Amino acid sequence: MSEFAIEIDSIQKKYKEQHALKGVSFRVRQGSVFGLLGPNGAGKTSLVRILMGFSKQTEGNFRLFGLSFSPRLRKKIGYLPEKISIPGFLTGEEFLSFCGKLAGMRSPSIQKKSKNLLERTGIADVASKKVAGYSKGMLQRLGLASALIGDPELLILDEPGSGLDPKGYIDFRETLVEENKTKGTTVLLNSHRLLEVEKVCYEIGILNLGTLAAIGPLESLKEGKNRILVKVESMTSELDSYVRKISSELKIVENQIEFLPENEIDPRKIPAELVNLGANILRYERITESLEEVFLRVTGGNNE
Repeated sequence: MSEFAIEIDSIQKKYKEQHALKGVSFRVRQGSVFGLLGPNGAGKTSLVRILMGFSKQTEGNFRLFGLSFSPRLRKKIGYLPEKISIPGFLTGEEFLSFCGKLAGMRSPSIQKKSKNLLERTGIADVASKKVAGYSKGMLQRLGLASALIGDPELLILDEPGSGLDPKGYIDFRETLVEENKTKGTTVLLNSHRLLEVEKVCYEIGILNLGTLAAIGPLESLKEGKNRILVKVESMTSELDSYVRKISSELKIVENQIEFLPENEIDPRKIPAELVNLGANILRYERITESLEEVFLRVTGGNNE
């Protein structure tokens, strides 16, 4: 069996004259929690719909667990769409029972699993009520429970935080982390909520205008463009000249310097260079980017 739950190779998607996806390629290892970020219109939902078999790519291929997509593979996948639609005449319990049967489960197992999921997602107290009376947050919690009912090997979540209040989001996050840690469930989390992704994801891919703008472990992406903060005993013209020469962005306030080294500069060599120029260094710190700063850098601030 492949070590990758998802393998995407040069996927393109074209709607008439508009390219939603332009040759996107990446892989998600089994057991990973992968965050797919991007501005509105970046192509995130188009890619999710292709992976679920709801839409056909214009060009390129993808594999799930080393296999070409087939309807049978859907039994390995738990899916929560961005906008979930549930018949209002059903109760939460009835809807989960229906989803369990679709997943091929037997009634005793469905009842036991449904009770557990309703409690974990925080809607056990409304499980016997008709869905028509549910708030958007309740529907989202029920949707997550339905995605988990069949013990999927791959969980695909499209904007799962939509409609959730802070408590609902915390419950969602804890449920997601538990599924990943206890069962090794692979998670593809599609979201534009950076905090949501940063709290749970090991790896990040950022789509922008249909292309993959960045990908990698979260911490590696955040270390990609480290600013440096230096505090010296006294500022000299030699120090000023040196940091201006090696910096693409620079801020000097009295004896404190904050700058972004040019790409060809090795940050590890900077302290020695400063000492050679006579600096008495009181503080030297590499400032890691936040995920928000990474996102804005690689998308160029695009949020359309």
